[in-house]
Amino acid sequence: MINRFECDADLSSGRYIIDAKSIMGIFSLDLQNPLSLTVYENKDIETLEESLKPFLYKEEDE
Repeated sequence: MINRFECDADLSSGRYIIDAKSIMGIFSLDLQNPLSLTVYENKDIETLEESLKPFLYKEEDE
């Protein structure tokens, strides 16, 4: 899904960081643990956030 956007992005799980656009990299992560997505630059960040919304979990600050 992130491949549709012109941006650089990484996925991280614990101490592992991979290119978010790499299918092989994604399969190398432990997908039972939460993943963090870091997007470095995207001119259309609102559209990206909206398309990823169904897959995101964000803890609310207390």
